[in-house]
Amino acid sequence: MPTFSKDDVLKDLCAVLQRVRDDRHIASGLGEHTRLFHDLDIGSIEAVALGALLEEHYRREFPFAAFLMQAGEERADDITVGRLRDFLWDCLNGTQAVLYA
Repeated sequence: MPTFSKDDVLKDLCAVLQRVRDDRHIASGLGEHTRLFHDLDIGSIEAVALGALLEEHYRREFPFAAFLMQAGEERADDITVGRLRDFLWDCLNGTQAVLYA
């Protein structure tokens, strides 16, 4: 099983977000602190598409719905690209926290 660096996961995530938003101009402004819902205006349907595209990109399933539910239970007003990157990195490298399961 290959290991993934956080930088590699961030690059992949930004590329997938660009596909979801179908906007070539957002890539230059994406970073760890970019918020999915407020900054990128990702809606619930796009969030589902994002999860599916990430699974397609990495050719594996992620507990993406559980991740989103956990953020909601924490009353997080948004999810940053950095937090999503960390979730993916944990899943890809087998260090996934129990809370994501």
